[in-house]
Amino acid sequence: MALLEDLRRRVEDGLSDAQRAEVVRLLVARIVVNTEFASRPKRARITIEYRFPRVVSTYNGTGSSPLHPRNPTPNGGRASS
Repeated sequence: MALLEDLRRRVEDGLSDAQRAEVVRLLVARIVVNTEFASRPKRARITIEYRFPRVVSTYNGTGSSPLHPRNPTPNGGRASS
């Protein structure tokens, strides 16, 4: 636990660009960017594969919030405006 606390303190104190890049290299296996030209305006879909196992379910559509376990679709399955 002390290691995580030390890491959090160091991150909060700020990282240089080189340190930030090294953290990303250590944590991220790959980043894939797909551009969808069929829609206007163009849209990019970004997929990030981490080097550690996934621990929470996430939704890969628009938005960035994890879904509630009882509502596995955004907005509980209702259409969004």
